[in-house]
Amino acid sequence: MFMTDGYDDGVATTRIPADIARPDRVLGPLTARQTAILAGCVLVLYGGYWLARPFMPLLAYLVMVVPVAGAVTAVAVGAREGIGLDRCWSLWVRRRLRCTLVPSRSGVIWLPPWS
Repeated sequence: MFMTDGYDDGVATTRIPADIARPDRVLGPLTARQTAILAGCVLVLYGGYWLARPFMPLLAYLVMVVPVAGAVTAVAVGAREGIGLDRCWSLWVRRRLRCTLVPSRSGVIWLPPWS
């Protein structure tokens, strides 16, 4: 398989995809970031099953785990305005944890929490 689509007068031509900023698909329709998030969730939930197995039936564990797995899947696969929900959530957390100060003549005033 060659990368060239044509060969004309000694110059090789290659097609360039229209959207080169789009992340590469690694596992089916999932990107590497989505695959890592879902694999981490699966490992944590499977480990939780092995810890809870001696004293909790499988059906009860599944009832507890299905909403968590659904929420993680929605965050990993979903998008809002072209940005993945995992990135939106991480940016929101980073913004909320940032210390925001407003300079004034009388000293430093903290912004209200609703800002």
